Parts: sequence; C-alpha cells; structure tokens
Amino acid sequence: MEAAYADLRARLGDVGLMLQCCGAPAHWAGRREKIGELAGTLNQRWRELGEPRIIAACPSCVSMLRQELAGAEIVSHWTVLRELGPPEGAVTPQEVLAVNDPCAARDDRMVQEDFRAMLKMMGVSFVEPELSGDLTQCCGYGGLLNEANPELGKRVSELRAGAVNEDWVTYCVMCRDLFAKSGKRALHLYDLLYPRSDEAASRPAPGYSARRENRVRLREGLLRELWRESGEHVAEPHETVAVTFSDKALEAMETRRILKSDVQKVLMQVRETGRYLVNDDGRRLASFRPAVVTYWVEFEQDGEAFVVQNAWSHRMCIKGGQP
Repeated sequence: MEAAYADLRARLGDVGLMLQCCGAPAHWAGRREKIGELAGTLNQRWRELGEPRIIAACPSCVSMLRQELAGAEIVSHWTVLRELGPPEGAVTPQEVLAVNDPCAARDDRMVQEDFRAMLKMMGVSFVEPELSGDLTQCCGYGGLLNEANPELGKRVSELRAGAVNEDWVTYCVMCRDLFAKSGKRALHLYDLLYPRSDEAASRPAPGYSARRENRVRLREGLLRELWRESGEHVAEPHETVAVTFSDKALEAMETRRILKSDVQKVLMQVRETGRYLVNDDGRRLASFRPAVVTYWVEFEQDGEAFVVQNAWSHRMCIKGGQP
C-alpha cells in the first residue's frame, strides 16, 4: 500500500492522506450510533482539509464514504489508476487468473470495469467465475461473518476459494487473505502493480497481530518517507516485554482474536508485580484486565524472557482483583 500511495502521489502531484475508519465494521454490526460518530469525525476532518476529492482503494470504504459523506466527491483508486495506466515495474503473470469482485463492489459497475480494464492494459489473461460482478459471492468476511460465526465464515471462504481452478486475482485485501487462509493461491492486484515477491500468490495471510502491526508500520512509513515528518516508532511499555509463542499458543490466539500486545500487557504485570499462579505441571498462569476483558496467559519464564504456551480471554472481573 505504501508503494501504491507513493506512486499515486508522484503521478498526481499533491495528494494528502487521511487515516480514518470508514465505518463499515460498525455498519455491518448494526451500530448506528457508532456510524454516526465516525461520520461526524470524517465530515469534520474533510471540511478542515478544504473539502477535497477523496480517493479510496477499498471497495467497502468507497461504498461507506459515499453514504456518510454527503456532498463529497468519492473516487475509486482503480478509476484513477485506469486513467493513469499501470505504473512502471508492473508484472504480467504467464498463467490465466480468475477475477474476483468483492461483495462490497456488487453494485459498483464502474469499479468492476476499472479492475478488468487494468488487467487488460497489463496483458493479464483472466476468466470469469460463475458468480461474478453483480452476483459475486462473499469471501466470508462481509457483514463480519468471519468474526460473528467463524465456522460458517470458514465454510463460505472455502466455498468461494474453491470455485475456480485458477489462481484468484482480486482488489479486496480481505478476499485475498481469506482465500489464502483457505489454502487457495490468490493475488491482490497490487501484487501485480507493485510486485515485491515472485511467490505473492502463495503468501500466507497475516494473523490479527501482524495485520495490526502492518497498519502501524504503514502509517509510520508514510509519515517518514512521504511527508518527512517524524515517523519513528515510540515503543509502548508493554512492547519491551520479550516474548515467544508455541505453535499451540499462536493457533489459540488467532482463533480467540487475542493480540500479541494483549499478551505482552499481561506479562508486563508479571514482570512488574511478580504475581502469578503455578499450575501442577509447573507452568505459570497470570491474568490482566486492561479494559472490559480479562486476558489469561499460561507461560514459562527464563530470566526476563517469556515463552507463552496458551492464552484465552473472558468478559469478566475477578472479585478482589482489578476493578
């Protein structure tokens, strides 16, 4: 994404950056009050910037911004790129790909056409799956399905991922990553426009912690490299906790949506207070409630280093413990 933004800025001139949630997750969750709050913030920041044209790459963002920012000109990044043409360095794979429209773009015929036009300009050979365009099938992420009902979300992802024999190419990062999580080779169009690896189609999907870390690093990189502002990362106290994870712990954390930073906060309390329980097998157990959720971590310790064996969480408050 950093390469994509740098390219767009270089070819369009002065392009600003506004990092703000579009409100799609709140919309899918039915949280109208939260959507109103986000829309208010977006409107305020947009007006402070002089009511500029907004360019968005994510189909969900394009859809939500058009709903919530009355009067704003919302343009898809793919429409802009179609006008500019592929950047230098774009690659054309030899194999035939299958195109995937994300469900957020079902009603956006222009974006669908822009995507295909970009592939044609690059000389990419592609086929249409049975369900495509206005009838495209969800990857399992839309409507927060993968979060609200993981088992159903997994079945939907596997169904869509296995709908074609070819590798997928799409313009939604969540579609691409859920296909990869299902074991299907898949590319995001950025992988062809701004290549970084010859094996991009087999790149594993990032976990929750890595995705969050990537967002932080993207913001810092954009500030540092493009705006020449301070983009150096200032570590939070819990980030200084040295920790490694067993395979079992990593799998449990991914399934239970527990971030590495959540675990580090628990272990920071152990380091500062020395308080923990000892299981029958000699492993240590500690908990911490940073907000409304109590996190539990089972770990072993070697000096200042921690090896996490398991982690889980509950919406609970331990009587006599933290408030």
